[in-house]
Amino acid sequence: MILAGLSVRTCNMESNLMKNLVLRYSVVVVSMMIGQIAAAQDETKEVVVTISPAAVPKAALENPLLPPRSETIRGNAALLYLRAATMAGNLQTETAEFRKKLKSYLDSSAEDFPVDDARKDVAVFENALGELRLGARRRQCEWQLPIEESGTQLYYVLLPEMQALRDLARVLAVRIRIEIHDGRIDNAIDSLQTGYAMGRQIADAPFLINSLVGVAVIELMCDRVLELAQTENAPNLYWSLTAMPQPLVDMRQSLEVESSSALTVFPELVNADSVTGEASRTEFENFMNRFDKLAIDSTNTTGPEYQLRKRFIDTLKDDAAMKDVRSFLKSEGGYSEEAIKEMVSTQAVLIRERIFYIRMRDSMYIHSFLPFDQAQAGFDAWNLKYDQMKKDGKGVPLVSLLMPAFGKACGVRARQQRRIAQLRIIEALRAYAVANNGKLPDSLSDLGLPVSNNPVDGKPFEYTLKDGEATLRTDDGTRFQIQYRIRISQ
Repeated sequence: MILAGLSVRTCNMESNLMKNLVLRYSVVVVSMMIGQIAAAQDETKEVVVTISPAAVPKAALENPLLPPRSETIRGNAALLYLRAATMAGNLQTETAEFRKKLKSYLDSSAEDFPVDDARKDVAVFENALGELRLGARRRQCEWQLPIEESGTQLYYVLLPEMQALRDLARVLAVRIRIEIHDGRIDNAIDSLQTGYAMGRQIADAPFLINSLVGVAVIELMCDRVLELAQTENAPNLYWSLTAMPQPLVDMRQSLEVESSSALTVFPELVNADSVTGEASRTEFENFMNRFDKLAIDSTNTTGPEYQLRKRFIDTLKDDAAMKDVRSFLKSEGGYSEEAIKEMVSTQAVLIRERIFYIRMRDSMYIHSFLPFDQAQAGFDAWNLKYDQMKKDGKGVPLVSLLMPAFGKACGVRARQQRRIAQLRIIEALRAYAVANNGKLPDSLSDLGLPVSNNPVDGKPFEYTLKDGEATLRTDDGTRFQIQYRIRISQ
């Protein structure tokens, strides 16, 4: 996968999603980052929520969580986000001390929230936050990244703005906490609109790193919606959440670019049919040199399948192995015996590698088009099959570098959908409590408002009520589970 701005040697678990984004773009970092995210969340997180009863507004959509179209104008949001990132960079938001302070503001309870200190720190960023607000109310977001121009250097494209924007999203989240604390609910809703729209627009780009940053921004906003649900006199946002697009982050563009990126970075595979003779040997050496550099620059490339040069050279020197290659091209590749006889050995090997890669890529990629509860079995089966291929010494290095992250990225997207579904249930519980003397229902079927199944596994959320406290939890097979303990404020 293409990965902007993370050092390929970075293994720090904090800020796993996008740390040190000003460094090198690496094909393997998305896999590494998503793996870190999963590891960091490999437990059930319990969240205690004391919700404030609130009826659904008579004007059900009076508090939209995305800017209404009537409040947006034509224009490119990316330009304003880049301006905001530049302003934030000039204010040195990337310092570890500042990020630690932001984290403390966001993690503190409502009672312990140091609002005066937070107010002073956020005030410094008002101009940058203003640019974010303007950007979130533009109807287009075109990042105009140098995809075609980068060619074989695509995996080294830089996206330094992504970290600055994620830091600014944290600042925005702190400002929302201040607005909630001050009772300025309308301002908090306006800021939530900015954050949700910003997350979607950041993700509307060709690389998975953008999608992951977008998910991270949206998660920050979801935390604030949960805080609002616990705030007296805060409006019920059930229909506002329901009205938002699902998924909020559409990864189709980034997954498509990522899936074809290897053939951009390694054009020798695409050109292998037409490049013959001595030119093919030159192409082969160019391919190997570029792959060797990528493997050195990346991480988690110690498996035997990454010893590509040795494997290829051993194949080229082994008559029996080359016979197998040519046999494969005839039986699986559809090449005629005459065409295969005309191929020099390096050409035949490159063509076979391309066929292997495309077939393995597509057999994983197709599942990304399914709802995750249907896709998960396909991803799991693919991983089992490929793990066995690696054990049998048949691993394809480009597949190992690129493909495992597809399923994990789709899992991240599904968990974000799950979060929205859980928030809708919590808002429905707030509405139920108003109509039932501050009580919680025995079952979700008693709510009177439609609730969704868990998008991760397609099953109903687990809900129990005991001694006036409800438990809302998931058990969907993913590493990261959230269990809400829900009470009604008195």
